[in-house]
Amino acid sequence: MDAEQLVERLEQRLDCVVDGLDDMGAPSEQLVLSPCSAELALRARADGRAFYHDEIRGFLAVPPSLAPELMVWEENGTVPVWNDGILEAPKYFSFFMDTVFSPYTPNHRKKWRIHEIMHTLCRFYWNPRMSRFSCYVGSRLSELLPVVHWYGLDEMFRNRCPKHQGARLYREYCPDCERLAKPYWMLSEEQRKELKPFALQHAHHAFQHYNSEMKACLQEIESGQRVVVHRPKLDASSDAVGYLRGHWNRLTAWSFGQFVELFMVDGADYSSDLHDFYQHQERVWSDILEGILPTQDDALRKRKLRIVQDVGYRALTMLEWCADEDLEQAIMPAVEDLSQIGVDLRSADVSQQELRQSIDQLFGIFGAFKDRFPERLIEAMPCLGYPWFEGYKTETFVEEGLNSALHESIQNIILSEHTGRFIQSDVFGESRPLRERFSKWAQHELSHETSEQIRLETWLRATPHVDEEAELFAALPDAQWGKGKLRLHKTFREDRFPSETVNQVLGWNLEQEESKLIAIWSSEGPQVFQMESEHAHLLELVRKGDLPDLEQYREDLDSLLSVGVLVWLPI
Repeated sequence: MDAEQLVERLEQRLDCVVDGLDDMGAPSEQLVLSPCSAELALRARADGRAFYHDEIRGFLAVPPSLAPELMVWEENGTVPVWNDGILEAPKYFSFFMDTVFSPYTPNHRKKWRIHEIMHTLCRFYWNPRMSRFSCYVGSRLSELLPVVHWYGLDEMFRNRCPKHQGARLYREYCPDCERLAKPYWMLSEEQRKELKPFALQHAHHAFQHYNSEMKACLQEIESGQRVVVHRPKLDASSDAVGYLRGHWNRLTAWSFGQFVELFMVDGADYSSDLHDFYQHQERVWSDILEGILPTQDDALRKRKLRIVQDVGYRALTMLEWCADEDLEQAIMPAVEDLSQIGVDLRSADVSQQELRQSIDQLFGIFGAFKDRFPERLIEAMPCLGYPWFEGYKTETFVEEGLNSALHESIQNIILSEHTGRFIQSDVFGESRPLRERFSKWAQHELSHETSEQIRLETWLRATPHVDEEAELFAALPDAQWGKGKLRLHKTFREDRFPSETVNQVLGWNLEQEESKLIAIWSSEGPQVFQMESEHAHLLELVRKGDLPDLEQYREDLDSLLSVGVLVWLPI
């Protein structure tokens, strides 16, 4: 099949509605934003794959012996941490190629859902006698198809804003593109016709990327030498080296070897031979092109197997923290019992009750030895974070996130009394920053006074926080405008709030019933102002793209320009 044939095949699918993905743990509409993504989501579900919600999952730090060879980020740790309400993860240690479930991170753009879960379909390479170079090549192969999908396949018949139609965004985030993204079958006939030439363009890019990268990987397998393919803003070889240096210690540790031996099957879950692993990528690529979909008959049974694998690796990772022989003798039988359930699940179903009993038994033994482990790890161990599996979730991690996201507005509430209900709500699973979800939830669940305070602080702290162009090039106009551009600061926001709320959160002393606020972010932090009536007309003119008369509005313009609300960029 070539690029033209792939476009024709996908065009014929545009009327096919995909359902049955509501139990995956991520918003189902985000899994079907392009025809290729929808097909991959169905393949992943059939293989027992799903998402964990990373805000309710207990992350397990690894001991120093398993840590990356180089410091992977400024936090100098191996687990995600909260920063201003955003869960940030260490580079090259934020995901594992060998993960059995994929992370659902609500503040990430929608494209991440299928990218993450596609890694599970591509599997991973591992061999107890692997060299550093073979580990590097395996890492490069693991990332190949997810990247081809991100920049090529997922863009085919995906709706975007006019500016980015047919383009590749790389690291750029476009809120208009996020807003316009919708299930592919909702495209109008006119949109489908407009998108078809771009779909062909993206298909050609996907084929070129796949073929050149697979050729390079095969050359590496056969020669034992790195082969770099030069692409703008992408370096697969460099990224694979980063993964190698981030994960070599973990992949060669006792715990990982035991994990593979007890819970994985060569050829079904991973590949121990690089040529076999290479051929698996070829099979996945062929499945993508042909569009042949598996049945969902065994999906839930296979998901139980994935639970067993996930819990098994968590248990073995915990054991790396304590070398006491009596501890290993107490815990390993329960790990092996869980492994046997995994063996059974490969051919026949096991009741959820039996599965839970085995998991609870294992967690209970760890609890009995809690004094042997770091407290944070014991708390995190049983928190699997599956939205689709009752229990096994952390609330304290969400509380930490809220304390990071909000300050003044939550001082008078006890978060622990509300976090559980917030997590159980539909709002918690939406794709937006944590504080925005909590603010939306609070509007219906907390008092009006408290919810308005949270709404104000959420509004004020919302991103973006930087207008780099303004910081570098903004100036005040001379007597005449001259050549240039007048615009609002990119972090500008405006809204109305009860004055009582403003006084409580900002410490002001307003007397009128309601106030309209405007704000921007500068290098000194948020700058908040009360909207003056004479400024409202000016701001509306600028918003429309008009250039106000400098002589008539000089004083008001100087006021707004000096505080940064308006930005003049002379040429």
